[in-house]
Amino acid sequence: ESGSHRVQRVPETESQGRIQTSTATVAVMPEAEEFDYELDMNEKYLINVEEKTRIGKKGASFIQDNSLIYIDAGTTTSYLCDYISTNGNIIITNSMTIAQKLTKQKYKVYVTGGELKLTTDAFVGTFPLETIKKFTFDIGFFGANGVSLTQGYTTPDFEEAIIKETAISRCKKAYILCDSSKIDKESGVRFAPFESATLITNEITKKEYKKVNVIEVK
Repeated sequence: ESGSHRVQRVPETESQGRIQTSTATVAVMPEAEEFDYELDMNEKYLINVEEKTRIGKKGASFIQDNSLIYIDAGTTTSYLCDYISTNGNIIITNSMTIAQKLTKQKYKVYVTGGELKLTTDAFVGTFPLETIKKFTFDIGFFGANGVSLTQGYTTPDFEEAIIKETAISRCKKAYILCDSSKIDKESGVRFAPFESATLITNEITKKEYKKVNVIEVK
């Protein structure tokens, strides 16, 4: 913690002997709702399956042939992979699960590498950051723990936020895939402003979120 601002609770087995530096401008949200515990991937896969499936299918519909694609680690982005049907794509991901799934579908896949965070199946650290900076992606798909008009897209993990922020900056077009349970919620670390990507979600109940960069899939 820094003052009264909680960034991330790191287990001792992960925190020992690790020093991370970065020039990224990820912002810590002082008023954000705290996420002291994040479900692991197996638990997340069982939540809002129908909604995540529809969102993933819609996201896949924006992929064109011969595209260079970035896919962020996450359960909804994993559902997206089930509906990719285009040809000649090259895919970069920071998720081992997504890499394995798409490789079985005969796509050319590169993994960013780095330190694997098992709870979110995400590679983090300096290595994936430098890898991502080398690419310019035609399209990218990302998950988020919170979506807010004022604070944008947020996640509880500082290291993952840096990866997401950098990857979005390298995408010509970026999509955030989130079910409605994440809308109007804030996690601890912002990785992108609301206007920087197109949000695909299953339902918007507040009219202030019905904007040109929001797609509802009912």
